Amino acid sequence: MKQIKHATLFATLLILLLSSCSSSKFITKKPVNVSPFYHENTEGQKQLILTDQKGNILFLDEEKLEGAELLMGYNQMLEIAKPKKSDQYKVTKKLETSMDTMTCVINDIWVLKKIEGEEVNKNAPTLTIDLRKKRAYGHSGCNRYNTSVSLFENHSIKFGMIASTKMYCPNINIENNYLNALQKCDHYQIKDRHLNLMHGEKTLLTFLKVD
Repeated sequence: MKQIKHATLFATLLILLLSSCSSSKFITKKPVNVSPFYHENTEGQKQLILTDQKGNILFLDEEKLEGAELLMGYNQMLEIAKPKKSDQYKVTKKLETSMDTMTCVINDIWVLKKIEGEEVNKNAPTLTIDLRKKRAYGHSGCNRYNTSVSLFENHSIKFGMIASTKMYCPNINIENNYLNALQKCDHYQIKDRHLNLMHGEKTLLTFLKVD
């Protein structure tokens, strides 16, 4: 009789335990700071950089953080939760958003002054970088163009495939040289209102900030 009672009690406790687990889908909930730029892993894939209050860093594929919208150039404090037995995270609350002072300076309109050290005086291309939309666009000397832009650690930058209108102009060589150089750029420097887009140690494009 006692064995039956013990078995019944055990079964009841097990049911209560299972029901409590099922009603609590997420096992952890904590605030994290989302970096204003990406991390690039060894496969060349871009990942979010999350830092918790203890300084622990988590590199996470963007699609594995449900409910998040990465605002490049902005620091975000989010409350996230992790499901049981899953590598997927979920944003449970958006706590704070503020523009990052280190990256926001590139978020501007720039006019081209030099291509690989050569002065550009007429029909100079322009570059507008919009971090919130993760887009870069402008006038390439003849045509309008637009592309995606991503910022990474250590002032690394990548432009995506460029879409452009197809008008022909006498100064088409400047345009071709400009767009080809833009695709090669892998990091940037900003100093004294000038933006240098570089490949390795070589400066490919030099821009001046538009007032």
